Amino acid sequence: MADKGFLAGLIQRFKKMDSKYKWIIGLLFASFILFRNYKTTTFRVLDAETKEPIQGAVAIAMWTSTKGLPGLSSTYTAKAIEAESDKNGILKLTVKGKYARYKPRLKIYKPGYVVWDSKLIYLGCREDDKKRARYKRREGFSMKDQDVFLEPWKDEYTFISHDSLIQPNIFRDEAIPKNSKYDKAIEYETPFYIEERNSLIEEYKSRLKKQEKK
Repeated sequence: MADKGFLAGLIQRFKKMDSKYKWIIGLLFASFILFRNYKTTTFRVLDAETKEPIQGAVAIAMWTSTKGLPGLSSTYTAKAIEAESDKNGILKLTVKGKYARYKPRLKIYKPGYVVWDSKLIYLGCREDDKKRARYKRREGFSMKDQDVFLEPWKDEYTFISHDSLIQPNIFRDEAIPKNSKYDKAIEYETPFYIEERNSLIEEYKSRLKKQEKK
């Protein structure tokens, strides 16, 4: 009851205010709401070995949501935005609306480097299966201004195992931008992926022939 009385008192005071003060309070309130629903995060993309800035690294940030009845719901990409780093390695992502309050899945990629993923760290392929990636969880990611280090590609890595990490998501949701810069960037790996896949197929056929001869 005391809380209601306090609130009622505030309302009465607001009603008695001069119109110009009401306008100022309304503007401040609107600015507060707008600020809460508008966020820009600045990343500086650097080479993990040389610590030099990387120009042309493309980032895609994706926010997911669910749809459907409980127990039958599915996850989909509700919003996605992209950005590209400049000559100083600076990359800015600005999100408006309710998603400004939530953390996205973020991927940053440039040909010749391992993808930087906000959830997983790529560790190369498995020794017994070059198609499967080794990775570990990335801890402590938040949408705050920070440096991001891209690891240069190594010969022992395989494009076929890296593919599962560079892809934005399994399903091509409508939220992914048309003519996506990120999609165009990762096309660089497609010929290498196909070459490795064909090589593995030939290896498999060769093993089968050897088994048949025995």
